[in-house]
Amino acid sequence: MAFDLTKDTANHLNLGLGDISAELNGSAAVSIHCWINIDGYTGSDAAESYVFAIGQATTTQTGMHLLFNTSGANDVLRASSKSTQADGFQGMSGTTDVPEAAWHSVGLVCDFAGDNMKIYLNRVEEISTSVTFGNNSWTDANDHTENDAIGADRGTPTDAANQVNGKIGELGIWRGDIGATGYAMLGAGYSASLVSPNILIRYVPLVNNLTEIITGETAVITGTVGVVPHPRIIMPSHQQIIPAVAAVGGAEEFLGRQYPQGVMRGVMRGAA
Repeated sequence: MAFDLTKDTANHLNLGLGDISAELNGSAAVSIHCWINIDGYTGSDAAESYVFAIGQATTTQTGMHLLFNTSGANDVLRASSKSTQADGFQGMSGTTDVPEAAWHSVGLVCDFAGDNMKIYLNRVEEISTSVTFGNNSWTDANDHTENDAIGADRGTPTDAANQVNGKIGELGIWRGDIGATGYAMLGAGYSASLVSPNILIRYVPLVNNLTEIITGETAVITGTVGVVPHPRIIMPSHQQIIPAVAAVGGAEEFLGRQYPQGVMRGVMRGAA
């Protein structure tokens, strides 16, 4: 199951106040991924339908965001981020249309040490852009007044245009760059818990409950948020699944699953 959000400021979902930013403090890079299915865009808006917002200081308007830009011919992903509160926002927009009424694997990497940002869409890198971050790592200001958000630009949204009208599930946050291989696995349906688990700091499946897997914290619903089926996800069994990845045509390509002796197949979760 996934949570079904609407463009209604009375109904929203937040991830708490400042904990994520504090755990990311000092990270040279950050990766984020989730699955999303848009029911409808506001339209003709350069910044709308925020997939997530992680605050760095005072409000989630200072931090890291993945959202949509619908001002052109295509409805595309857009990202913005700062390394520190004093930074100017760095960001970019993709070019590939993200159609409504379909599930999409979406992700963002902010490489603060390397002055680079990448957007991933459906297993592949959508765009990579050189930027100029003020610090070489995520720097938490420790003065948060606004909750982190899923499906909105802030924990308490003030503009319905900035909210997602659609479904979101399987949010993962990593303290580092999980790379093309990681996003290929996620886009192939692997659980975030099977991708670079040593640097995974948050995994919120949004599967009929709001419990976060890593810390046990609970996301908070205000108002009413529906629950709907989401794509099948390959979950770990009591033994680890080992992915098979090979270099093909100069790029890494996901090939399937290997089962060394003693390794069992993962269980499936989600809709058929």
